[in-house]
Amino acid sequence: MMLGKTLNRNTTRWWLAIGFLLILATVFVSLGNWQLNRAQERRVIAQTITSGQDASILTLSTQSTLEGLLPWQRATVTGSWRPELSFLLDNRNLDGRPGLWLATPLELEPGRLLLVLRGWLARPIGQYNALPAITAPNGPISLEGEVATHVPRLYSLGEEAPIQWMDNQALTIREGETTLALKDLPRRQNVSIAELSDDLDQAFMPFVLLQTSAVADDVFVRQWPKPSIDADKNVGYAIQWFGFAGIALVAIGVLLWRMPRRAKIVTVLKDKTRGN
Repeated sequence: MMLGKTLNRNTTRWWLAIGFLLILATVFVSLGNWQLNRAQERRVIAQTITSGQDASILTLSTQSTLEGLLPWQRATVTGSWRPELSFLLDNRNLDGRPGLWLATPLELEPGRLLLVLRGWLARPIGQYNALPAITAPNGPISLEGEVATHVPRLYSLGEEAPIQWMDNQALTIREGETTLALKDLPRRQNVSIAELSDDLDQAFMPFVLLQTSAVADDVFVRQWPKPSIDADKNVGYAIQWFGFAGIALVAIGVLLWRMPRRAKIVTVLKDKTRGN
């Protein structure tokens, strides 16, 4: 009796091992397919970026709509800065260095604003690398940049408080130009065009311009982040997952191949037990 119970228990464990390996193989195949899907998504993103950058340069106006734009398409625009509505976007790293983006609305015509991301600055560290004051003309200015459908977002655990505007204390207005003290600007991690429109009761264009053109005495770096398009990495991960699935299936095959032999041994042992 003890031998029979032991053999039955071992057989049950054998089948449990096969079932577990089947589950692992299924999971590994699913992960491999997911990585292949991610690779295809990145190919589509790469094609979108290429299509936008290869498209003809647009001249933006208040009549421009999202339907007529391609993400990453080059564009030019003319308008006047609204420096009193400037703010900083925090936690924007560049090559591993923490920094900030300056965002300022550009008024295309009275009551119609376009949010412009003007460039990157290193974040101050203690008393070092203090944020500068920048000067811009009060009149019309022409810019070049790339179109984005929204302000690039960072992961956030919750909603942020509304922007606390500085009542122009960051501004020094002289004849023909305005100086903007960046250290006095409000900071925010994420912002949306709809949120700005509601907060300021201003009509913003439904897209953003990532400025690429430099101006005199420029202090900004304009190396805008792009989505990852390394599809080959995902294909490599997929091959690894499919390899793990193959190992699991080979192990199942070995177990199933050994099952008849084990069953034969069990039968012989049972017969000997009965004979005794």
